This record gives sequence, C-alpha cells and structure tokens, in this order.
Amino acid sequence: ARIKVNKRKNKNEIINRSINMKLSRTLFKNSLKSSGLRAFSDLNKYSDLQRTQMGEGIILVNSKDKVLDPISKYDGHRKEYLVKDDASPHRAFSVFWFNDQNELLMQQRSSDKITFPDLWTNSCCSHPLFTEDEVDEERNLGIRRAAIRRMGIELGTQKNELTVEDFSVLGRILYKAIQDDEWGEYEIDYILFLKKNLEFEFNHEEIRDVKWLSQDQLREDLQNPDYKFTPWFKLITQTKLFDWWNLMIEDRLEEAVDMEIQDFTKEEIKSD
Repeated sequence: ARIKVNKRKNKNEIINRSINMKLSRTLFKNSLKSSGLRAFSDLNKYSDLQRTQMGEGIILVNSKDKVLDPISKYDGHRKEYLVKDDASPHRAFSVFWFNDQNELLMQQRSSDKITFPDLWTNSCCSHPLFTEDEVDEERNLGIRRAAIRRMGIELGTQKNELTVEDFSVLGRILYKAIQDDEWGEYEIDYILFLKKNLEFEFNHEEIRDVKWLSQDQLREDLQNPDYKFTPWFKLITQTKLFDWWNLMIEDRLEEAVDMEIQDFTKEEIKSD
C-alpha cells in the first residue's frame, strides 16, 4: 500500500509541476507581449539571431538552485537587474569538450555576441531554457539536453551524434561578473565534461574562432596578455579545471564529481 501511495504522490507532484510551469510560461509570454519588447530597442545594432535569443526564457533560481520563475535572457543579464539586492541568479552550463588526444576545444566568442564578445572561453557556454525538457533535474537531464541543443547551434554538431550519457556533470559554481555599464552575468553554472571525436562546423554568428589545446598550450595562453578570457572560464581554470582534466586522462573522472554549489559571489570577478 505504501508503494502505491508514493507512486501516486510522485505522479501528483509531476502533474502539479507541469501545471505550474505552463502557468509560469504563460505569464512570462504575456509580460513580453504587454511590454512590446520595448527594452529590446537598444539591441538594433546586433544581428537578428542575437536579438531573438535575448527574448528566450531562461531559468531563474535562488542561491540553492531551486527553480523560481522564467526570466528573459535580456532581463537576466542587464546590469541594472544584477546590482539589485534582491536579484536572483539563473542556471547556466559550461561544456569542456575534449578529443581523443585529450585536447580541449576553445572558442573565441563572436564580435556579434552581446555579452562578453571576442573573449576566449571553453567549448560551449549557455543556458537551459524554461521548458519541461530543460528544467528536468533528474540526473541533470535538463542541463545535458540543453548542452546538446546549444552545441548544435554554436558548433554545428549533429544532435543524433550526442546523447545525454556522453556528458559528465562535475559540479556547480555560483558567481557574478559585471561586463560594463549595461551587461553582466549572475549564474549557477553547471560544469560538463565531454570526451568524444565529432565532426563540426562552427556558427560564425556565435563563434569567431576555435582551436584545440593541450594543457601546456592553454597554460601558455593564460599567461599571454594578447588573449582575453571570459570571467567564468578564468574562475574555473583558477580552481579545478586542470585537476579535473588530469582525472579524465587517468580515467578517474567520477572522483571529480561534487554537486555542492561553490559560491564565489564574494569575490570580485571582472571581465578582461
């Protein structure tokens, strides 16, 4: 009898969550519609792709990564929101993609990017959307699905060549970084490792350049003043990246997994 009650309870929780998500999405769409996207008028200098993506609903969470509501990418990245005392972070992910030579794919963000353009960073960085598929917290499936989707958009990888099981979710970091007087980031960033050989052709609206680097080559670039890096990438390299990388090479990556949120919000993190 207890098993049946638990099953019924779980089913009701899933139904209630689905209803709440649909309601939140409706309210989010109505808020965008009623505003007429007036705030987006300052994006006219950017491409249609970049403007459109700023209207996407991403996942607002509290400092413990509990889902709150959808928020547009635009609102979630505006400095005037980020500096508020009651501002909340949103979910993000950073993919570190390695080939069979244990080299890391680095990308230089496109000059067309609204946030942190032209900076070098890890293979793919973005946000899960406020959809049932990408909010899904079971085995971090939502984050993994979002990674597959965005790798297709940014790097041109084929969706059928990647599965959620290809990604290792290693941990989460919470940080805030202000880019300039207009933009910034405030994220709980999930760190994903991927080791797989894939054909790809990157999207020039998203990426300016790419290159595969060994550990030694990356260390050289980090010391080279000609190379500028995103704040989240610098934070990850200064903490765990090379340790995780070595564990992956030794086929011991499972030892790296620690899902406790590492809070770096008390540190001043600046863009290059």
